[in-house]
Amino acid sequence: MPSEECDNRGGACVACRHHGPGSCSKGQEHTCLGGALSTEPSWWAHDAQGIPLCRVCGKCEQQKLSRYRPEILTGYNQSDVDEPIEPDGDW
Repeated sequence: MPSEECDNRGGACVACRHHGPGSCSKGQEHTCLGGALSTEPSWWAHDAQGIPLCRVCGKCEQQKLSRYRPEILTGYNQSDVDEPIEPDGDW
């Protein structure tokens, strides 16, 4: 959630200590629960490696992040996410 120090000058947060510069925004539309557009204060949720996943607000964060495997949010290495590759037909 954005910090109290978050000031949305020029459409980009410059002081949000929790999410970093430019990550949260007051009044920026995002797709919330049920696919409805919302102007609730929102921010980018990131995976454990810092990769942006989706824009969330306090209402939709838990539901949107529940779509990801737990190791994506808590920390992983390549062996955690490797999946077997099916062989190509007749080689």
